[in-house]
Amino acid sequence: MKTAHYIRTMLLCWLSYTAIYLLRGNLSVAFPFIESELAIDKASLGILGSVFLVVYGGGQLAHGICGDRFSAKWFIIMGLTVAAVSNAVIGATQSFAVIALCWGLNGWFQSMLWGPIAKTIAKWAPLEKRSTLVVVVSTSMPAGSLFALLLSGALATVETWQWIFWAPAILGGLLLPFLIIFFKDSPGDPLKIRENTTEHKNSEQNPNWCSLWQLVKKTDMKFVVLACFAQAIVKEGISLWAPTFFMESYGMDISKAAFYIIMIPILNFLGITLVGGLIRKFPYKQEQLSILTFGIGIVFSICLYLFSKANFIVAVLLLASSSAAMYAANTLLLGTYPMKYASYDRVSSVAGFLEFCSYIAAGVSMAVSGITAELIGWSGVILLWLAVMVIGLLSLLAARKMNRKLEEIPQ
Repeated sequence: MKTAHYIRTMLLCWLSYTAIYLLRGNLSVAFPFIESELAIDKASLGILGSVFLVVYGGGQLAHGICGDRFSAKWFIIMGLTVAAVSNAVIGATQSFAVIALCWGLNGWFQSMLWGPIAKTIAKWAPLEKRSTLVVVVSTSMPAGSLFALLLSGALATVETWQWIFWAPAILGGLLLPFLIIFFKDSPGDPLKIRENTTEHKNSEQNPNWCSLWQLVKKTDMKFVVLACFAQAIVKEGISLWAPTFFMESYGMDISKAAFYIIMIPILNFLGITLVGGLIRKFPYKQEQLSILTFGIGIVFSICLYLFSKANFIVAVLLLASSSAAMYAANTLLLGTYPMKYASYDRVSSVAGFLEFCSYIAAGVSMAVSGITAELIGWSGVILLWLAVMVIGLLSLLAARKMNRKLEEIPQ
């Protein structure tokens, strides 16, 4: 293994996923402009968010399974290319139907990245370093979200709202030549579009190999899926609705709201970094750490519901802390958890399946959140997030109970 190739490939994984969040985190800042200029209500905006997440979730399942069979490099390049083009078209149209179509395409092609990235990490890194690398790459999510807020907030004050989509498209396009030239799927990989057929056949002859459905039935994955539902609903909900929530609840303009809510991706970054440190200290305690993150998220959400009206800064910190807890859970459930299936040659498939479950649930919840905000108000949305976190915590406790029973069975 050449160290330079290893470092370049991991850096490109990080930059690619940062670009993906830049190409999706811009929508929340653009929401008020789309709502005003195209005369769209919140329920329709929620549906727009749902379109992305439902399509993204479906793509995660399809691309996660295909990602175990094809080159990660070309999956990433194709996904990033179409995501950038979709953003560019959104900036050039005044039709809500076209925006919805392009945002759905954006979701489908963005879903081509995570499963192949997880597979790339599994191929390049030894077992003891995989969880750490997943955590490092996962910091690209809050980094991309932070950059999206800063860039979009700045553009909203000096340019038309269309540049909120055009600028990320340009930046995403600039990354493509580096991926084409420097990305390597694995040490010594010839980088063919389809990986070596013999290698794939050998993976299917792996004595541990079994179908994805068999893994769901015989492992704790059935309970982990419910926790994935919960973290995605809260994580994506806060990301999508935070600017609108603060603008309406505290009467501020979009530039001021975007300035203050950069605290959310900053704390998300700290949450991922903290859980990464805990993983290194307790390398075989991911199950307990997942339970801990949900418990912390529940506590912060209760405080948010009780004290959000008392002070704006308090509300920002509490909402950001709830989001950080779910980003930490996301890293554990969608990042490190699939690595346990490397011996089954199913890392990309499991990662894609869990992403699929997460974002289908989050997609459905976006429309529900929009309707809830219209009918009940933002306190109702906070209660919705709190309820799903409680369900997630209970599902993880059930998974832990199942694993304890399996450990008691004589081998």
